[in-house]
Amino acid sequence: MTGVWILGICAVVWTLDCFVGVYLTLPARRARGGHPAGQEGVTRSWWDRWKPAWLVKWGSSAYRINFDLHRAGGLWTWVLLLIFAWSSVYMNLWDTVYTWTTQTLFEYHTIWTENPTRAQPLEQPKLSWREAQARGETLMAEQAAQHGFVVEQPVALGFDAERGTYTWQVYTNKEIDDRSRRYTTQVLFDADSGALRLVLLPSGQYTGNTISNWLYALHMANVFGLPYRILVCVMGLVVTMLSVTGVYIWWKKRRSRLVAARRRTASNGITVTSLG
Repeated sequence: MTGVWILGICAVVWTLDCFVGVYLTLPARRARGGHPAGQEGVTRSWWDRWKPAWLVKWGSSAYRINFDLHRAGGLWTWVLLLIFAWSSVYMNLWDTVYTWTTQTLFEYHTIWTENPTRAQPLEQPKLSWREAQARGETLMAEQAAQHGFVVEQPVALGFDAERGTYTWQVYTNKEIDDRSRRYTTQVLFDADSGALRLVLLPSGQYTGNTISNWLYALHMANVFGLPYRILVCVMGLVVTMLSVTGVYIWWKKRRSRLVAARRRTASNGITVTSLG
């Protein structure tokens, strides 16, 4: 559990860093005269002033090339970086930070939010496993007719004593994930009465659920076939490059600050001595 929280917090920081990083690349604020604050020259459009951030000046110094690679690399891959960052939050803090945020922005329904736990766990449900499977098949057939999907194969029947429910999961022709089949269509129903509690479809039902399913599938490279899996591999190298160049930029700036601080200290010392 500790490891999950550590990874989740790192993912949240990564997500915030995506927005901070792109903000830092934006052009300098214009002064009242129409030029960037502290500068003079021909007035250029906002894009013309931001365009250099997307480019690498290969003929410059090693530090400038390192800086350009970090800045431009982050901009060109920003959408994918954000997808991997936020999907990491989903995969680690799915029942806390991710759920709270997603429900604030979109309609998002989950088993743990729509079906609170009982005061006492249901140890002996009235529906047996066979009866529950038959009920699940009936409910799923009704949903298939209503929403226009085809059930291709059953996946699992689960019982949750804490909530007093059965969950019947199937694989349909509407799934997003084309490899792991993690996101199955499911119906949740009362373990005693068989009453339908919740229906969850892979996409097109609730915006928050659709986004969540796509996030997982994109993170795990389970969509778009081999080309996308190759892209994900390349993104692993990009993240490594951004990490290395970022640490180098931090180290250079820290070193410069330390040198400047030592110079100020030395200058103050000389001044004090001369006054004495």
